[in-house]
This record gives sequence, C-alpha cells and structure tokens, in this order.
Amino acid sequence: MKMVGTQEIRTQRLLLRKIKPEDAEPLLFSGSLNGTSDTAVENVNNYIEDYNLPYTYHWVIEYDNRQIGRVLAWDVSLRDEYCQLGYDISQEFRNQGFMTEAIKAVLLFLLTEADFHRVYCIVRVPNIASNKVCQKAGMILEGTLRKHYKCNDGYDDVNVYSFIGEDL
Repeated sequence: MKMVGTQEIRTQRLLLRKIKPEDAEPLLFSGSLNGTSDTAVENVNNYIEDYNLPYTYHWVIEYDNRQIGRVLAWDVSLRDEYCQLGYDISQEFRNQGFMTEAIKAVLLFLLTEADFHRVYCIVRVPNIASNKVCQKAGMILEGTLRKHYKCNDGYDDVNVYSFIGEDL
C-alpha cells in the first residue's frame, strides 16, 4: 500500500479536492456538515490538520465551482490494506449521478494509486439511494449485518459492500 494521501481527482463533471477553510460555510449550508458555523469551522480545521497524516483521504466534491458534498476513506488498516468509504451530498444534487461518479473515481484512485487491497462501505438498509450508489459504482454486496446501526427508533440492518483490486 502506498500512503499517497488525498490527491486531486477530476471526473467528467466533478473536481474532488482537499478541503479548505473557506469550505466550512458552503458545506454547512449544503448539509454536508452538521452543527453551527463555529463547529463547521472547527471540523474543517481538524480535517485540514489530518492531511498531515499520509493515510488521510478526504475530498470535497465540487461541481460548477460549488461544494456539493464529501467523500472520505476512514477505518484505514495499514496492515490489512483496507479502508471504509463514507460520503454525503447536498439534497439538491441527489439522484443526478454525481455521487456515483465521485465514488467510482475514488475507488479507482484508492485501488490503483494508493494501492489498497480492499475498499468497503456500510450502508443502512433503509437508505435506498446510498445502496444504489454502491451498486452503480460496481461494489459487490457481501451481506447484511442485522441490527447493526443504532438509530432513534431502535436498530437498523446494514448492507456491506466492497470492491477489491481484483474487481478492476
């Protein structure tokens, strides 16, 4: 595995890049960050500081010079060469293929440039849109973890998707 860190990725419509201080307000407004303006600024500063670690992978998704969401790889295992994907996108940009486009590009980067062996994603079963993103990005459904995610009214099952280098 190569610890190359977050690198700029361009797709047909998107720019995936490192987060910047000026992204706090737009990401808060888009729903990609939670909390107040102060907590958004604090979170963004923490994300920027994390770029000092060579195994930090955290992108802002930019479309038409607007910050519309984020993709990050976390739960990085240097020993087993895997990571977990997380992502979010502004409500107004959902169901237009933006997140699938971003995830495909990030998967390719993580498996070829960063040389991860495996990338996986855990998605709540009721989150139909997010399940479709994983499927359309070519991730393989491995199974379902029962009552895995605690939510307000109990626990949700989650689907586990993955993509490994051999799948390319």
